[in-house]
Amino acid sequence: MKSIGVDVSSLNNPQRQLLRLPINLAVFLEIDNPGFSFLSLSNLHDKLLEKKQRSISRKRKTSWSLIHVLTSMCDWMSQRQKLNAPISILDSYPNAVDILTSEGMIILSRNQVNFFHESFFDHVYARSFVNKNQSLVDLLSSTEQHLFRRTQVRQILEATRQSDFSRYRTELLSVLSKSEIRFHIKTAISQWLGSIDKPSIQEFEIISQFNEPSGKFNHLFRSAVLSTYKWFDFLNEKGWIQQQINGEDNDRSESVLGWLFSIADHRPVEVSSLLRSWWGNDADRAIRLLNWFGYGGHGNHAVDLQLCEDVINSHPRNLFHDEKSDHIRMLLHMLEQKLHERCGQIIHSLFDAWFALYPGRNIFERDELKLMDTHSLFEISEKTPLVFLQGTTDAIAHSIDLVIAEGEGPNWYNFNHRTYSGHRFGFDQFLGIYRSALKKIVQEAPESAVIYLDKLDPHKHQCFMH
Repeated sequence: MKSIGVDVSSLNNPQRQLLRLPINLAVFLEIDNPGFSFLSLSNLHDKLLEKKQRSISRKRKTSWSLIHVLTSMCDWMSQRQKLNAPISILDSYPNAVDILTSEGMIILSRNQVNFFHESFFDHVYARSFVNKNQSLVDLLSSTEQHLFRRTQVRQILEATRQSDFSRYRTELLSVLSKSEIRFHIKTAISQWLGSIDKPSIQEFEIISQFNEPSGKFNHLFRSAVLSTYKWFDFLNEKGWIQQQINGEDNDRSESVLGWLFSIADHRPVEVSSLLRSWWGNDADRAIRLLNWFGYGGHGNHAVDLQLCEDVINSHPRNLFHDEKSDHIRMLLHMLEQKLHERCGQIIHSLFDAWFALYPGRNIFERDELKLMDTHSLFEISEKTPLVFLQGTTDAIAHSIDLVIAEGEGPNWYNFNHRTYSGHRFGFDQFLGIYRSALKKIVQEAPESAVIYLDKLDPHKHQCFMH
């Protein structure tokens, strides 16, 4: 990019995403205009057409215009739903084959011509369609509606959306409403709607006509509105999201929550705020949130882990209640994968919640530890021993205090009791993991180790820890 004088840092995120595709980058480099501002692939193709027309007019004396030649190819190919055409289709345009081939507009192979890329064909056809007195429904109804038509339809809608919004609304509603239009075409349109920037109230009203009044969202509505992050700002500003997740329709609430979790990377602050408001210290909703953090939070989701910690610190009554539920184990597994700086605090909060919900009971008592995924805790101790110490030191000290208070001491029956085979351990095994992590920190960061050594009273805890 530097070779053509383009400062990459000057490109916004949509532009960068567009140029990630090699073909789009090739078009941008062919345009060779560092000051050119573009918002879409259509902008790039229009600029390329403009440049090539100037080049042809300057170097060649032709009786035809570039767009007329390309449109003739498009019409022939569209009628037959093919991506190539016989070379004879250009017989009316002298030297067109040689000129367009040398300019890189078309590719010649075995007496067949086709565009340098399918996306360019779609653009040229959509551009010509806008100037025709034909509806999109008429186009689709005139021939079989093969998969070929899907990209054409999306490109036509994008072109009319930019040039004639009133016509675009009419075309959009009509093609989605007509029963003769095949479902795969309508699905392609709804998926395209989910990708547009800054959707409008008119588009929302149109797609909402195909939604059901209750129950699961209609497929077309869900594909358009609840598939990407592009509709989030619009829906959030309308208060629609808050209304859905707080509504009494569980199917819709779960669908919208699932969508929020899937787009959290793109709107982390806003999604966190919505989820916090929805949670509202409700115990049942707390578990639903923790389930997502465990099952859905393994990627780079940026939903504030402070929310996760606050949910645990609220000590929901059913946090450890259901032994068949995996939300605690999956949550620990997520922390193992993420290893965020807040992970130690979340682990600490889990142990604190146990002792708060079951006062006087020891989490290392017989089978209690099975609620925790000690394999993930072990992996955390190996990867980031400081996080492990931060999360478990107070719990271990408190557990030992409980044992001593009962007059047991180091010969406590459960000290050597293996609760489970495999990756789940008894108190003795857990202390072994702790000792290993502590030794690593003593060697690597002795100043940090002092903090945790101070928490372990040598007079009370030494017989357990040596």
